[in-house]
Amino acid sequence: MRRYWIDNLRWVTVLLVLLYHVIYFYNNKGVIGGVGRFATYMTRSSFGIYVVHYVFVAGIGYLLKYHTALPPVAVYLILAVAVFSLSPLTYEVLRRIPVIRWCVFGIK
Repeated sequence: MRRYWIDNLRWVTVLLVLLYHVIYFYNNKGVIGGVGRFATYMTRSSFGIYVVHYVFVAGIGYLLKYHTALPPVAVYLILAVAVFSLSPLTYEVLRRIPVIRWCVFGIK
């Protein structure tokens, strides 16, 4: 028996990738005018967000999988929204603490 939610999940992923590219390319200055503020910020903070995001993926993913009876698509969507919102916020908070900024992110 085929699971139809997998097809929906694939389309959601494709739409998220397309949305990312639209935001990246058309951010404030257009394609020809250069890179906008969002792309500059993401370039500057990508390693820090990468380091921080795993904590949320593992923690929230574990809680949603073993402590709720949600279908997998709902778990995926909740986890994606939580990780995409909490990772940059946590990175910005931790980046402002000098000892953590140096020890964890390697920023002087």
